[in-house]
Order: sequence, then C-alpha cells, then structure tokens
Amino acid sequence: MRLAFFLAALPFVSLLGFAQSLTSSNGVDITKIGGVAISTGNGVSGSGVQRVTIASDSTGQVALAAGSATIGALTANQSVNVSQINGVTPLMGAGNTGTGSPRVTIASDQVAIPILGSLGDNSAANTTNRAATLPAIAESNMPSAATAGRNVALRTDLQGTLLASLLPSGFATFAAAKTGLVPASSATDIAVLSGNATNTVIVTEITMGCTQTTAGLFDVQLLMRTTADSGGTSTNSPTARPLDTNNSSAVSAVLTYTANPTVNDGTTRIIDTQKIFIPATTSAANDLFFWRPTMGQAIVLRGTAQQAAINFNGVTLTGGNCDIRYTWIETTGL
Repeated sequence: MRLAFFLAALPFVSLLGFAQSLTSSNGVDITKIGGVAISTGNGVSGSGVQRVTIASDSTGQVALAAGSATIGALTANQSVNVSQINGVTPLMGAGNTGTGSPRVTIASDQVAIPILGSLGDNSAANTTNRAATLPAIAESNMPSAATAGRNVALRTDLQGTLLASLLPSGFATFAAAKTGLVPASSATDIAVLSGNATNTVIVTEITMGCTQTTAGLFDVQLLMRTTADSGGTSTNSPTARPLDTNNSSAVSAVLTYTANPTVNDGTTRIIDTQKIFIPATTSAANDLFFWRPTMGQAIVLRGTAQQAAINFNGVTLTGGNCDIRYTWIETTGL
C-alpha cells in the first residue's frame, strides 16, 4: 500500500518540481520547436529557422551584409522609371548637353551615321549649327542678296555648274569716269584713286585713252602711293557712281589733275607700265592704257594715305586730252 501511494504521487511531485524551476533563476534550454531542432548561429535558412515579423514601430536597422546581394527581381518586360542617374536627373528630348546627358561610346563597327541638317538657306545665324543637307541650290536666275552673318548654300545653274565670279558680285562697286582731261605740261600724276578711313578699297579696273596733235610715244605708269599727293588742280574731278542704285554712296573718290600735284611719296612703286604711241590726230583715241587684276590680289587701298595713281612720267601731251575711268569695290569684309 505504501508503494502504491508513492507511485501515485510521482507525477504530482514532478509537476511541482517543473513549476518550481520556472519561477527560479534557472534557465530553460529549448532544443526543439514543433518537434524540429532549432537552427542557431549564422547560416542558411531551413525548417529549424523561425519565421519573424519586424514591428512597425521598430527603431532598429536592417542592413545587407557586405558584398553583393540581390533583393527581389523584376519580372520579364516589367518597366522601370529611372528618375536619376548618378544622382542627376537625365536630360530628355531635344536640347543642349549637360550633366544629365549620359556619356556614350559608338561601337567601332558602327555603320556611318549621316549628318543631316535642317537649316533653311539664309536662315540660321553664324553662331549656330552649320550642317546642311545638300551643298548647293540650283538656280535659274541669280539669287537674291543674303543677310550678313547668315548660313547660305552655294549656287549652281540647272545643270549643276557652280556659279562663281572673279570677285563677289554682291560687293558694292563704283566707277568714276573723266572725259577730255587735259593734263599739265611735263605731267606727273594725272589721276588718282584714294583709299578711305571707313572701308577697304579693291581696284578692279583702270582704263585710259588719249589723243594729241603731235605724234608721240611715251610710257604710262600705274603706281601705288602710300603717302597721298597734295596740292595741284583737280576742280573738275569726276563723281563716283554706284554700279547698283541700291548701293550707298562711295566713300573714296577719283581726282584728275590739270595742274600737277605735289608727289609726297618718296618711293616709286610701279604696279604696271605700258608704252602708248599716239599718231598726229585728234579724231579718236589711238592707243589705250588698260589694267585689270590677273591671278592673285588686286590693288588694295587701306586708309586715306594710299592711292592708285596714273603717271605720265614727265611727258607733255601735245594738243590732246584723255578719257580715264576707275572701277573699284568698297567693303569692310577684307
């Protein structure tokens, strides 16, 4: 009977001992949960790793371990809106480059990319893109004048032949002609075209024809003066006329002398010289002095001190007179 009581009391005693251990300072070592051994320490996930939820008011930080890590993955063909690259908003659409323009590299086997401009003829200012779709425009007539500083296309005729001239036809061109000039005896400079302080003068042509009552042969010289003549008599000098009535008035002028001027240039700069023989007649000009630029530069006059002078080299024209004409361009572009 004592044995039976003892055995019956064992569960109660054991339960009292377990309850006592929970209320004491002794810890509880849990080796299984749900019948599965608990995974501890660092390692991979498994059936013994507990599922947890981070509280919404948690102040702790969750960080990835050092090294590469993948957080989720996009499904195929899923779109992504990239609002920044390297912390900078990308530049979109047409416009200028900037910090938001990604740097790109063209592949070495890239097929040549044609550069096509969208400029209209005589449209864009000279600080903008100069690319053009085609190098020239076919014209049936001469084109209208463009605006200075604009992009313009070359012109061809309808067969594709480039339209060109010795000098630009759109430059302001002038002429001054004198009829019946009677030079002084022992004539020096009988006519000069002077430069000016406003623009550059390009001499394009000089002609002269003379008559006299006594046959004679003499040299006519064309000289470049760098110090202007002074004095002399030039009261009936010709007026410069524009070859296009839309041109402004000429700045430079031609002087023709009936009394010799003072030649102040101590250096003789002969540009051209020609011998003229004039028979004994006053009916018509018997010989002609003619100058026009060949290959290379024309006579260029810069400033008021420079002149293109026709000089008789001290010869007296007996009983005759001369017709003289100068043609020149005035421009600020050269």
